[in-house]
Amino acid sequence: MPAPQPYIFAEKLAAIHGLTVVTNSTQIAKTMSLDPSSSRVFLLGGEFHGDNRQTVGSMAITQLQSFRAHHAILTAGALDTRTGVMDFSIEEAQLARAMIAQAEHLTILIDSSKFNKIASFEVCSLSRITNLVCDIAPPEELYATLLKAKINVIIAS
Repeated sequence: MPAPQPYIFAEKLAAIHGLTVVTNSTQIAKTMSLDPSSSRVFLLGGEFHGDNRQTVGSMAITQLQSFRAHHAILTAGALDTRTGVMDFSIEEAQLARAMIAQAEHLTILIDSSKFNKIASFEVCSLSRITNLVCDIAPPEELYATLLKAKINVIIAS
């Protein structure tokens, strides 16, 4: 079984030297720090969720607010034309919103099973997204809306 999309993306980023990475994912922190000379990695503290190996909550958000980023790279639970990016967890949506607030550009990693779906908690509108990385092209109407919002759609294979 292939690795989930964010971990594949992290493996590619790990090959770029000189990055500063701030993450709430222990798995991404591990991946990014395999070559300790390549990048600086900051792992946010907070309430730990063992099911997805991530920290969330007010402690993580407070720590995050001391950083500024050129890029935020996030996953999402759902994406549609009306709401934009959504998540199923209130804690993950709150942390994602805090990450977005600290970043100049936003890249969303999403697989096609989440296109034109809804989740309980809004993360951000389409207008905030810079890049959308997905496994296949979005359905025609969604794709047209993404292009109209000037989102760079990248089909990763």
